[in-house]
Amino acid sequence: MTYIDSQISTLLKNHWGFDKFRPLQQDIIKSIIEGHDTLAILPTGGGKSLCYQIPGIYLDGLTIVVSPLIALMNDQIEGLKKKGIQAIGIMSGQSRREQDILFDNAAYGNAKFLFLSPERLKSRLFLDRIEKLNIKLIVVDEAHCISEWGHDFRPEYRQISSLRDRIPDVTLAALTATATPHVQSDIIQNLKLQSPKIYTQNPYRKNLSYNVRYSENKNQDIKIFINDNQSQNGCSIVYVQKRKTAKELELFFKERGQYSKAFHGGLSVKHRAEIIKEWNENKLKLIIATKAFGMGMDKSNVRNVIHFQPSDALEAYVQEAGRAGRDGEFANVLLLWNKYDLKTLYDNIDLYYPSINFIRSVYQSLIKYFQLGTGINPDNWLDFDISDFSKKNKYKKTDTFYALNLLHKSNVLSLSASFLHPSKLLLFEGRIKRMLQSDKVSEKMKSFTKVILRTYDGIFLEERKIDEKLLAKKADIKESKVRDALNWLQTREVLKYKPTFDGHKITFKGFIQNPSALHLEDAIYKHQKERLLKSISSIKEYIYEKECRQIHISKFFGFNNNKPCNQCDLCQQKTTISKDLKLYKKDIIKYIPLVNNDLNDIYKCFSFKEKTQVNKALEDLVAEEIIELIGNKIYVK
Repeated sequence: MTYIDSQISTLLKNHWGFDKFRPLQQDIIKSIIEGHDTLAILPTGGGKSLCYQIPGIYLDGLTIVVSPLIALMNDQIEGLKKKGIQAIGIMSGQSRREQDILFDNAAYGNAKFLFLSPERLKSRLFLDRIEKLNIKLIVVDEAHCISEWGHDFRPEYRQISSLRDRIPDVTLAALTATATPHVQSDIIQNLKLQSPKIYTQNPYRKNLSYNVRYSENKNQDIKIFINDNQSQNGCSIVYVQKRKTAKELELFFKERGQYSKAFHGGLSVKHRAEIIKEWNENKLKLIIATKAFGMGMDKSNVRNVIHFQPSDALEAYVQEAGRAGRDGEFANVLLLWNKYDLKTLYDNIDLYYPSINFIRSVYQSLIKYFQLGTGINPDNWLDFDISDFSKKNKYKKTDTFYALNLLHKSNVLSLSASFLHPSKLLLFEGRIKRMLQSDKVSEKMKSFTKVILRTYDGIFLEERKIDEKLLAKKADIKESKVRDALNWLQTREVLKYKPTFDGHKITFKGFIQNPSALHLEDAIYKHQKERLLKSISSIKEYIYEKECRQIHISKFFGFNNNKPCNQCDLCQQKTTISKDLKLYKKDIIKYIPLVNNDLNDIYKCFSFKEKTQVNKALEDLVAEEIIELIGNKIYVK
């Protein structure tokens, strides 16, 4: 065992409690420590974070981690802190003063990791400080985001390579869970990796059973599947594409006595934190989530991952499905689909890529909305309520979002992820002092203003996040009265109040352009549209696969694997001897009085994998006029 092997094994044991590394981890860690640019592609659950965290601890200096999501950064930071490792993050929502202090901690304190979103790499604050930071390693997490051929292309990732010009000797490591050979080449080229060492692991997961089901009653099919495959200590994730679907499914399970929670980007930070806490403590066994949930969530005992409908890319699907069975124990993955789902995927191409004229119209409306002039260079983040903007300009909200998304990808502007913005408040010192001395303002209003001043230090200097509930408690009034009072004080121009809202932040890149001359690169518009079409085809081919799901996935990612998994639905159909249809008919007739003529409960008497045979038996019994179906009731004639 070499000195490096001994040291990193000790770090693994001391900080993570493990005695040995997972496949490829040790090789990747040594490659990074030895100063090689490194590209690592490990399946979800393969332990990517550890591959850069151990080098970051080992190396004498600072590791910068570029990450796409605030939730993912916070999760990694908290995880490191729990292990006694100092980590900090620069992200939206922090004041300039807060960020200045954090950069000082990175430069002069004992921080080992600095997490940044890619947008921050171009900020003046970061560029002014970079020379003072002892940067030894730059890590690009979710590196597939740099490729226009990846399933989650983010143009701001293209800015990362500019760090190489500023710090030419720094080691660069790129990590992701999913990358086709084309995407791998794109990552290497765009990050300017120098003679990189490449480590790729086959996405084949021997402990996962991949299943695909055609479904016209998805809620019921999900319930049956979870009941058939539930485990006492395990939990389940149901992925949906819309917040509305998540809420509806939560209600569906609640009405049937099953505790679940909907998780999506529209929840407050506090509410999301409460759900994640319950989830991590195993108090919550079923979560229904949009893709806002999952990235960076390292939970080992997920026994079922179910997709309510197909993703628009096989890479994205495999990444989310891979969150099942991280502990190495058996787990199930299910994709539900119907013909309407596939039609929607193809229809969405025009939705995701509106006409150039419409995009220019949205851009022009933005300029008017924020009262900006052509040729100026605004350099600040603006609160943006997409619902209000769309309503005022008579746009459909979804059309607006995808037009803005393309402007974001074209580097015309930067649009943050949607989240619940906390309320903010700034008091004007001179005006507040005059108001407190005025005879025209009630003592109650003066008393409430003093509560604000006692609660929030420095509120004269900069906008502060506030909590109306806390102010209501301290002032002994209702929360609605707090909002009324703040709005009234704002009309008196003694303060600036921004109530909480569910929305985005937006900033313009460079000078405001003439909308009629606005140009979108082919790489963003034309090529991305072509890529989406190919991606939808990839998920369609997976659905219609006839041999083995795991072989299909392996070949898609460039691995030559011809060994059937013997776990997926297709392999199981080949190895399972089908029960005689006559026996299914006989069993159905026997079960009808036992389930009080409830058709849904008939299905519960069989395994999920028998649903096709049960449906066939029911069709035959109806055709033979032995049974009668009325709604959800079943009767023997």
